[in-house]
Amino acid sequence: MYLLGIDAGTNACKSVLYTLSGKMVAQGYREYTLSYPKANWVIFDPERFWRSTAESIRDCLRKVDPNDVGAVGVASQAETAILINGEGRHVYPAISWLDQRAESQREWLSKNFGRYEIYKITGQPLHLIFTINKLLWLRKNEPRILEKAKKILSVEDYVIFRLSGNYATDHSIASRTMMFDVIRRRWSKELLDLAGIAEESLPNVYPSGTIVGEVHTKASKETDLKKGTIVTTGGHDHPCGALAVGVIGKGPMLDSIGTSESLMVSVDKPILTKEVCNHGFSCYCSTLEGKYVVLGGLGTAGAVLTWFRDQLGESETEKAARCKKSAYNILMKEAEKSKPGASGLLLLPHFMGSSVIYSDDRSKGAIVGLRLSHRKADIIRAILEGVSFEIRSNIASLEELVKTKVTELRCIGGGTRS
Repeated sequence: MYLLGIDAGTNACKSVLYTLSGKMVAQGYREYTLSYPKANWVIFDPERFWRSTAESIRDCLRKVDPNDVGAVGVASQAETAILINGEGRHVYPAISWLDQRAESQREWLSKNFGRYEIYKITGQPLHLIFTINKLLWLRKNEPRILEKAKKILSVEDYVIFRLSGNYATDHSIASRTMMFDVIRRRWSKELLDLAGIAEESLPNVYPSGTIVGEVHTKASKETDLKKGTIVTTGGHDHPCGALAVGVIGKGPMLDSIGTSESLMVSVDKPILTKEVCNHGFSCYCSTLEGKYVVLGGLGTAGAVLTWFRDQLGESETEKAARCKKSAYNILMKEAEKSKPGASGLLLLPHFMGSSVIYSDDRSKGAIVGLRLSHRKADIIRAILEGVSFEIRSNIASLEELVKTKVTELRCIGGGTRS
């Protein structure tokens, strides 16, 4: 028997098949496209996202008999909002976690509820990424959309719905909506009432690993999974990764390196102090029942390198296509031509603001110290070093605020291939 895991990330969907002993048997990978129609807007087509997910599952199942797959679970990005009607069709493009349009709604929440008051309930500092801000923006600017929506889902919930037809999420994903009470482990009536969101429009919440349905006929045809295959809740991708590499007690820290770079430690009880809140760290439900995690990091880590590749790395991208190699590997070879210190260049990687330590969404990215003598290699190296400096600052602040000592980093994600 096999278990199928789906990793629904920011830009791509990955499906991986494992034996019960944890050996990887097969995997599938498909990308999908984010759109940037206006400044600070980041959206994607939920239907295209689902097709990529289904295609990645089919790719994964080509080497095995689908009848041998016992269950499927979903780890996913969080904070993204997908609104569907009674027929299961989306009524608005998915608003990505990267979307920053709802600044006035964030300030409204701060004024009408209070930043620390929200933190004491949800464990989330009042940043733009959280789902409640996006819903308040829709209520003000697109009220008909909320009227059409029967359910408000996150990415994990949407995949579960497309597979089984049921509305379900887990504690860790629910936590990232900023509408979930992390102490009582239920939707927060106070915040739902304030935002004008009916609890009936949200999915039921369960611990990670709970059986919530079975693959139905339509999904079976779309994915090649056997009809009746068990579908379970999974979790927010970072707590899932922390559990997988054993970050479940004091000492080790997860370093999840991808579009964003996230740092995470495990704690037995929620740490909801004003200091942790003011520094922008999140504290919320783990995928390990009864435990909590503290999350920091940088929203634009690998994203800065992707930006460079897409805007300034045309020759490397063309070379990668000719040689059938990764453009990132070619960029890394280029960076090796620059010595440590990047010839005096410094990069501030706040390309979508800073959520942790400085807790300033308005902070901008910067490359400082440019001279005519600098080369492309120096800029690439400055990107890598700037991200590394930011992560080191995160670790130091987290150790001080959570009263812990990080003994090692356990790294996962695409960045580990570098």
